[in-house]
Amino acid sequence: MPVSSLPLLRFPSAAVIPDAVRALLQLLNTGGAVTRYAGGCVRDALLGLTPGDVDFATTLRPDAVMETLRARGIRVLPTGIEHGTVTALIEGKPIEITTLRRDTQTDGRHAVVEFSDDWRIDAERRDFTINALYADDDGMVHDLVGGLADLTGTVRVRFVGDATARVGEDFLRILRFYRFAGRFQPNAPLDESARAACRMGAHGLASLSGERIGAEMRKILALPAPGAILTAMEHDGVLAGLSLTPRATVLAALDTVPPALRLVALSFDTDIGMLADRWRLTRLEHSFTARLTKSLAQLLENPTLVAANTLHYHHPEHSTGALNALHSAVCGVSQQDFWAKTALPAPLPPLSAALMERGLNGKVLGDALKKAEKYWIFSEFSAEIPALLAAAQKCD
Repeated sequence: MPVSSLPLLRFPSAAVIPDAVRALLQLLNTGGAVTRYAGGCVRDALLGLTPGDVDFATTLRPDAVMETLRARGIRVLPTGIEHGTVTALIEGKPIEITTLRRDTQTDGRHAVVEFSDDWRIDAERRDFTINALYADDDGMVHDLVGGLADLTGTVRVRFVGDATARVGEDFLRILRFYRFAGRFQPNAPLDESARAACRMGAHGLASLSGERIGAEMRKILALPAPGAILTAMEHDGVLAGLSLTPRATVLAALDTVPPALRLVALSFDTDIGMLADRWRLTRLEHSFTARLTKSLAQLLENPTLVAANTLHYHHPEHSTGALNALHSAVCGVSQQDFWAKTALPAPLPPLSAALMERGLNGKVLGDALKKAEKYWIFSEFSAEIPALLAAAQKCD
């Protein structure tokens, strides 16, 4: 396919790229070297979106990039130098600069690369056509794999070249395919050759690190409407490869659940400890999901207003509407009328000072407050302070 060119909608203008970043690009375009904007920043600008991260691709070797930048007093870090990537810090913003390269070995997780001067080879090793675009500072776009056509009209997320080969090079591309499809073509049919490659390669997800899986899945759950994409992932065997077996009711209603609660809904029937290890959840994510899952399970077993109010009491940071959406998704039936009757209970009255006056402190004080809270919930949030103090000091 011949190179396609098109004005870049003023991508390299001061309104889109900071002057200091443009100056960096110009610095790396001296002495016969060629450096261009690459990947997502080009794609987003063509779609009329504000680019997030700005990446460069260059014919310069990594050591030459570092030498050039350090000579100008620019801080640069060898963040992935074995793969040709260094990171310059410009006004506190990281700019990844990657030397053109070709893969010499791949195992589905990591690649061994050698550096190149061939822009086509570099483009052909990238994941999707829309991510394999380059742009000069004068606004010219270089398209070697058909990415411009896939950005025209309805966006199409397609692998570069043979989809099966691209997936086999890095199994994380399976999750990236569904994420990008959910972001850029949420209401359009997915590319069938890409889905077939993802189904065939789903077994390879087991070889990926939890950090990489967790990072991608967080982004998928944060999409405006991830339900359809996750349904496709479930149908294609991808969720099973991630140790997830969500309820069909959850997938159908996930778009109504606030992003902060989607992991709870999606993992409701999954061993959260195992999932935390598989996805490398943070300690906070693990504890929050486990606590809310437990409270929700208790509500399902005992669907009373007291149980709902108790759930609300333990999670006051979420509105009644948010908890209703979560509850409804798991049940598969709207619980709006039920939650309309609930209310956020009053917090446990302050008891610490009174208990400290009675000689309680440290761990003993903490245990006493837990007893008082347990009694507060048992009393349906109505016990008087004397009764709470008595409960706090009651022997087990």
